[in-house]
Amino acid sequence: MAARRQRESIGTQKQARRRVRSSRSGSADTRRLSRSDAALTGVLDATLLPDSPGPAEDASRHHDIPIGSRRLRELPEQASEQSGVRLSVIIVNYDTVDFLRRSIKSVRRESIGLRAELIVVDNDSPDSSARMVEEEFPDVKLIANAVNVGFSAGTNQAIQAARGEFFLVLNADTVILPGALRTLVDFMDDHPDCGIAGPRLKYPDGRLQASCRTFYTFKTLLFRRTLLGRLFPNHPAVKEHLMQGWNHDSVRKIDWILGAAMMVRRRAVEQIGLMDERYFLYLEDVDWCFRMKQAGWAVYFCPDAEVTHVYRQASREPGLLNPDLWSHLESAVRYYDKWGELVYELKAHVSLLKLPAFLLLDALLLFMAIWGWSDWPVSIIPILLLQALAIGMGYYRFQGTEGIAELALGAARPVTAGILAGGLFFYLTQLPLPHLYRSRLAFLSAVPRAILALTSVRWLLLQLRRWLAMRRIARRRCVVVGTGPVALELAGRIGAEPGLGFEVAGFVGEDRTLSPLLGPVDSLPDLARSIRAQEVIFVQEKGSLESLMAPVVACRQANLDVKVVLTAPGAYLLSIDQIDLCDFPAMDLPGVPLDGLSRLLKRTMDVGIASATLFLLSPLLLLIGLGLKLRDGGPALIAQEHIGAGGLPYRMLKFRTTALMPDSDGLSPHDSENTPAASPFAELVRKRKLEKLPQLLNVLRGEMSLVGPRPPRPQDVGQYHDWHHSRFAEKPGVTGLWQVEKDSKWRFEQMVRLDLYYVLHRSLLLDLKVLLKSAARVLAP
Repeated sequence: MAARRQRESIGTQKQARRRVRSSRSGSADTRRLSRSDAALTGVLDATLLPDSPGPAEDASRHHDIPIGSRRLRELPEQASEQSGVRLSVIIVNYDTVDFLRRSIKSVRRESIGLRAELIVVDNDSPDSSARMVEEEFPDVKLIANAVNVGFSAGTNQAIQAARGEFFLVLNADTVILPGALRTLVDFMDDHPDCGIAGPRLKYPDGRLQASCRTFYTFKTLLFRRTLLGRLFPNHPAVKEHLMQGWNHDSVRKIDWILGAAMMVRRRAVEQIGLMDERYFLYLEDVDWCFRMKQAGWAVYFCPDAEVTHVYRQASREPGLLNPDLWSHLESAVRYYDKWGELVYELKAHVSLLKLPAFLLLDALLLFMAIWGWSDWPVSIIPILLLQALAIGMGYYRFQGTEGIAELALGAARPVTAGILAGGLFFYLTQLPLPHLYRSRLAFLSAVPRAILALTSVRWLLLQLRRWLAMRRIARRRCVVVGTGPVALELAGRIGAEPGLGFEVAGFVGEDRTLSPLLGPVDSLPDLARSIRAQEVIFVQEKGSLESLMAPVVACRQANLDVKVVLTAPGAYLLSIDQIDLCDFPAMDLPGVPLDGLSRLLKRTMDVGIASATLFLLSPLLLLIGLGLKLRDGGPALIAQEHIGAGGLPYRMLKFRTTALMPDSDGLSPHDSENTPAASPFAELVRKRKLEKLPQLLNVLRGEMSLVGPRPPRPQDVGQYHDWHHSRFAEKPGVTGLWQVEKDSKWRFEQMVRLDLYYVLHRSLLLDLKVLLKSAARVLAP
């Protein structure tokens, strides 16, 4: 009967989740807690974030606040000393009153002599579970929820109310066997690296229960959760996953332990965060253990502590209508969406795949909306013109928060311009006109049909994306760099707006009281990639924004999308387009997918253009060299030491345009823009920037690029601030933004900002623009 009722509850979990959003902040009955403790036992603590809504406000803002932004009440040592509690036993119950009674009795029996407390969370059981606890065990702390919030959320409620140094998370259908609690506490004391320890689980008849597992793989999933498992129940993948080749008689580090009985260290939870509430039931234990191991904590099996567990495995009962099966599969989808390597790679390269996919989709839509396939292939010309204009107008740069009116207005400009440009093209080329341009009615109706087609499909895709995001699927994991009030507020807003499609995985910074604190800024971007994050959000609350440039550049080169929140009016480092991120202005800097291929193409372009230029201009180079040589007999070509990519020195070639100057070692050539030219001919060479032509040899040698940051001298680098060194992420250029964006002299800080702009936005298209502008400056009268 209890198993049937549990399945009925899981079958209605969708309704429960909808109800919990509107009632969660006031859903816990804390009759057995003091007034001060009761304030800490809601589904989400109202004091976790600055300015978070109180119990009377919209509780949906609490539901998706990231676990990483929550703080446990005290550090372990403080909790132990002030409360006198070392162990907090937590039981989350639903409709298992008889099992719960036996479990509580076993905990009370085994906790004699221990500084322990027992917290029971009842998830709106239809039986008398809550009343039984209240009447029979008045010393037990009871949290009685008005709705079934799930196992993870219930466990998190209890942890927020707990005072112990360790948490023992128990299923209601467990019985603690003699000595188990003491053994587990001693084990945690003896193994300071242990984040989670699991006891030996036994069936009621005394048989060993396989509670130790390896992490799921795709093969494991096939043979555990599909019909293949019934055809091949003894497949080696299953045996390896269940660790059946081991007798479970020795202490051992493992991947994960069944959540029926888990001893967890408070300090580890403070670091990695609470249970992930995306899992209503199933796989929350796997996720917790995975995060423990990522953070450097070990998961142990402790065979000397024994617990009896009924382990009904309702999700393995046959039948496609089994709600437990679908709940398990839904949790599996969420788990692999969060941790799957293939899913992670797809998300990491979404910026590379998104534009081609949209271009192909839009081309098909426009063909069907405007003229069909009758005029192929000439009908493709207006489509290509329209899409080229759409890219230039920024039509494909949308955030995903637009409404249908914004989508329609965004499509109207490129559609109108593209169709008109197509008509002009056919008029000028005198090619045969497609049907669109032969009929006035077809021409006038084409624009609204195209706008309707693009808008409706884009709107449907955004609705699908939001629907998945609301179900905590297909979200982009992000790391917030910063631990101050603004970072916390931003994390809270991201969590309160699940439709944005983001989730905060943790924080990077120095505030060790924040959970989960992933590590220091120096560990980026390896730290972000280790937790499968695709976004890094920088929040600079102290000092200048420039100090973030080194980690920003490193993250982008690791193909991590970067957003930089601008918290002060004077924090604008570069003049670029901004986005709105939860009401914060931010710079959006996408990662560099296939950066190796991009650099190969850039190198190919450098070598090709440099070789062709040297070949074509070889007579001019000889003439310049001869003219400079005849001036004073000194060398026409000189090599000066400059600093290149990675901060490494190299010898930069150029024509000497100044006179020989005395040096301590005799006569040696020096050349500087601030030194007067040696002759009118040298002045002409310098004015036309021709003295840089020998640098094409540096390009062929791989020391420079055609376009890049300005090459500095060693004496200048010695005076750099830390953020100035970020310009060395790219090879120095023969020309660059510093050369073509302004006629007057740049101040040093402005020049470095231009270099950083190039480092953050390097592309072949930007290189071509700079080269064309440079050529125009050289050829200008």
